[in-house]
Amino acid sequence: MKLFIGLVPVLVLLTGLGGCVSHTNINPALDPEAFFKVIQENPERFMATLQEASEIAERLTRERTMEALFQAPLTAEIQDWRAIDGEIDAPITIFTYTDFQCPYCARGYQTMQQVKAIYGAKVRFVLKHLPLEFHDSAMSAATIFEAINMQSPIEAYQWHNIIFENQAKLNTPDHGVSWMLEMAGAVGADLDRVKTDIGSKNVEARIAADLEEAGRLNFSGTPGFLINGIPLNGAYPIEEFTSIIDRHLSNID
Repeated sequence: MKLFIGLVPVLVLLTGLGGCVSHTNINPALDPEAFFKVIQENPERFMATLQEASEIAERLTRERTMEALFQAPLTAEIQDWRAIDGEIDAPITIFTYTDFQCPYCARGYQTMQQVKAIYGAKVRFVLKHLPLEFHDSAMSAATIFEAINMQSPIEAYQWHNIIFENQAKLNTPDHGVSWMLEMAGAVGADLDRVKTDIGSKNVEARIAADLEEAGRLNFSGTPGFLINGIPLNGAYPIEEFTSIIDRHLSNID
């Protein structure tokens, strides 16, 4: 019965699309046999209409969810030691929960480069770590980033860019560790200090804090983004980011 009631709106859409069936002659709520006959006689149109109805419902649900988030945005912490890429007082903050070995995170990195090109000083970027267990290089990369950050956030982001632009180099017998350390030296970090700090309790605590926060925000996969409190979970196209950013900026202006 629940299935039948749920499909009534679909039948209304179906009969309203034209063709040989007239909804004036059928009352599906009173004549279920007629209802199912319409489906049997119009299977392709029925499936197309069902898909359309599903997409409309999904869009409306997402719009309602997004509206609720704008009214009550999520929060993330920016500690004193956190590496920030951009102006400290930028009106837009994008947190990225990332895994350096994740191919979708590499796509997300490219999207953030587009955001940076469009909005410039209006956006600041804050990297947070979500290394996934099945990526052998992810945790090592996270610890190296934070070890470099302990010396220089600027050098840490330079290293971050190199890794994402050459992600295939992580697929080596040592999971790219030698190359990642070489790149740490290439951006100007003190390599001896990096090698010492990657195993420190300080770095371990930083990554643990990010993992805990990602769980609180329901980011279970990567990449995850938080744009002034609005979450996007996945490698969304640039248009998804610009729509959120533009709305925030319009409220600020």
